[in-house]
Amino acid sequence: MSRRSKAAAPDSSSPEIAEETLRPPSTPPLLAFLASGEHFAVEISQVIEVLRMVAVMPRAKGASDLLGLVDYRGTVVPLLDLALRVGLPRRAPGLDSKIVVVATRSGPLGLVVDEIAGLVSPAAGEYHRRGALPVSELTRASTLVAGALRLSERLVPVLEPDRLLFDDERAKATAPSPGTRRRRPRRAGPQEAP
Repeated sequence: MSRRSKAAAPDSSSPEIAEETLRPPSTPPLLAFLASGEHFAVEISQVIEVLRMVAVMPRAKGASDLLGLVDYRGTVVPLLDLALRVGLPRRAPGLDSKIVVVATRSGPLGLVVDEIAGLVSPAAGEYHRRGALPVSELTRASTLVAGALRLSERLVPVLEPDRLLFDDERAKATAPSPGTRRRRPRRAGPQEAP
């Protein structure tokens, strides 16, 4: 008779095992927050840090949803009024407001939100990527979302930080870096007759 050691089932009461075991790897954790009373979320992998409201360098003429600039650890970061960016009424930022610093291809971007709702680890089937959502279920901010999270009866838009950038910033984010050369498509040469 061969002696095989039976592998022990993972202990789901252990927090470090339970979260990884119970959450499918394709379902990223999300940071949920409120802007002008509406819920939004962003994938936690795109969040750099959450800050208390700080002094804002006033903006020059430009987009109305750009509140100004903030000094984030020695880097000047644009600060967006998320409510205005997604088409909601503006609420003046107060001392209770938070700044969610997210990563974009152009660098850090600060989003002013009313409050942080918390970290959400969606169960399978609760997080729907953009292509899997019926168009009727998308909010006015549909061009800015990566998908949506279904919580109870509510559909929470999951924002795509790169889509929050202004058109000129988006162009910079997708442009090749200065040292790279674009390859031209190869033209087909004259074909020889058989």
